[in-house]
Amino acid sequence: MAWIGWDLSLKEKVSGMFDIVRITDKEGVLFLEPLCREYTKTLGKPDENDDLLVSIFTKLKNPGTLLLVALKDDEPIGFLWAQPVSQFNENYLRISEIYAKQGMMGTKLFESALSWAKEREFSSVKGLVSVERAEGLQRLFKANVEAVFISVEVEND
Repeated sequence: MAWIGWDLSLKEKVSGMFDIVRITDKEGVLFLEPLCREYTKTLGKPDENDDLLVSIFTKLKNPGTLLLVALKDDEPIGFLWAQPVSQFNENYLRISEIYAKQGMMGTKLFESALSWAKEREFSSVKGLVSVERAEGLQRLFKANVEAVFISVEVEND
């Protein structure tokens, strides 16, 4: 399968198990249709109209939007979707959706988003997480937990 629109500068091999790449154009989004449907089913709300895929497709053109995909044997097995937010004199990257089918994949996607945000001088990366995950993310990333909203400061050198 020929992947279109991958930002190969971001591609990294993660423990020999999967690659993390960034989708940079709309054609690449279409390859995520089965994964998006699988993700919405896990949330208990099947996405028969592909609302998630359409939303990602529509917002991908916005500057600062980030779509990372975990690949195993050239097949998508996880993703992270985030948009930039400017609010109250703060510029941060808000994670809208993250889906990982293997252990540590979500963490690696999050680490890649954090690196990407640091390069672009965002002040933090924020996103909703489950209560169960908040403690682990707090430990791994020295995160501030506000209810189940996680905020990780980006340390710019």
